[in-house]
Amino acid sequence: MDPGRAFVFLTRGTIFAPAAYRVSALLEQMMGKTQVPSVLFYPGSWSGSLNYMSLRSDEEPLGSYRVKIYGRES
Repeated sequence: MDPGRAFVFLTRGTIFAPAAYRVSALLEQMMGKTQVPSVLFYPGSWSGSLNYMSLRSDEEPLGSYRVKIYGRES
């Protein structure tokens, strides 16, 4: 794919998350190998951190499931 002309849209990337396969593992494996701009559609919300499918309320602790967002402004 030509990085100047193509985009990759990743959908359903969280089908096995968080129990079987973490999205952060997918992103780490893609890092440095993907030259085409990519967009990951993440089913959840952002409120200071990612909340997978909005399953956690804002009062609950984050736990160990954290996804790195590269290029995200705080």
